[in-house]
Formats: sequence, structure tokens, C-alpha cells
Amino acid sequence: MAALKEYHAQPEKEFVQILMYHREVGWDALTSALNKALDERVYHAPGVKSILEQLTGKCLISQGTQDLSAYRVSRPNLKQFDLLGSCNNGRIVH
Repeated sequence: MAALKEYHAQPEKEFVQILMYHREVGWDALTSALNKALDERVYHAPGVKSILEQLTGKCLISQGTQDLSAYRVSRPNLKQFDLLGSCNNGRIVH
């Protein structure tokens, strides 16, 4: 992560992009690729992707971080939790 901080304005974003490759190749392959990337001074997601493709023989899909601003989550109905506070001798009263 320290190397990413030197080379990227948003190192956390770059790190997440790199970590997302584990979905396609698994942690062992990603760990091997990261070690090779550090040895070769490759400090960016596209470079790690290229190393992974060489090591695994797979053509990987580019993983970008998703923009979550478009997602909406509805508010939960908190009345359901009121039941938890209505206990009688350690039992929930309906």
C-alpha cells in the first residue's frame, strides 16, 4: 500500500481495483501476482491484471470500482425492533 500511496492520488481506489481480481483468480494467484508486481515495481491495477493473465492464462475482465452514488437503500421499518424491547420474563411478547 505504501508504494501505491507514492504513485497514485487515490491509492485506496487502486488497491480495491487490484483486490477485486481475487474474484476471478482466487487469493493464491493474486498473492503471487502481487509479489511479482512488487519485484517488478508495477504499482497499478492494469499492470497487476497483466501479470495475473500471464500467470493464470486467463483473460480477466477489467474490474473498476463502482459508483455507489446511484444506489438507493430504502429505510428499514424500525417498528419491527420495538418487539425486542417488549420482553416478559425473558420472552418476547407478541
